[in-house]
Amino acid sequence: MAKTDIMGLLTGVSRQGINPMSPSASSVGLSGGFRERMLQRGAQRAERLGGAVRGMLDGGPTAQEQIATRLVEKKLLEEKNNNKKKRILFLLQKKDMLTIQSILI
Repeated sequence: MAKTDIMGLLTGVSRQGINPMSPSASSVGLSGGFRERMLQRGAQRAERLGGAVRGMLDGGPTAQEQIATRLVEKKLLEEKNNNKKKRILFLLQKKDMLTIQSILI
């Protein structure tokens, strides 16, 4: 009995597999996977370009600038809270409750 490629019969894909770089008649010279990747890359580049243009035209900060600003603000707030905690611990060791109350308010 001859070897039959049951998976190939069911899916239409031979044992050789699919080459994403080979042309396909169904998608104007580009195979489906390759074409999808190219479309996705184009969309990402368009989005980046839009952010750059908005930044140049003072249309507001780009997403990357907003993220960087938020990270710096968060770090400064954490440092401020850590300094406050250190001062409270120091005053607790000295048992200076009046100063601690003024810090907490």
